[in-house]
Amino acid sequence: MKAALQTLAQLTKDQVTIPKPELTDATVASAFKLALGVAGGIAMLVIAIAGFKYVVSMGNPEQAAKAKNAIIYALVGLLVCLVSFGIVNLLLDRL
Repeated sequence: MKAALQTLAQLTKDQVTIPKPELTDATVASAFKLALGVAGGIAMLVIAIAGFKYVVSMGNPEQAAKAKNAIIYALVGLLVCLVSFGIVNLLLDRL
């Protein structure tokens, strides 16, 4: 370990090569698709959890209302993700 650290300490600026990634359309598209996919997955998970809470609310109106609101908000979020995904794909195809 000591030898490896000594070797690294003796390197000069010209001997070290750090890769410089380029920001291309493909990487931007992949990042957007990944982010929207994660957001959509989270919305689906929230819908499933809220649906379960609605089923086990046992007629309690407060818990049922909270679960319904969570489902509605998650569906709106999922719709926003789907529309965003479509807009991003449309713009990336046009550019």
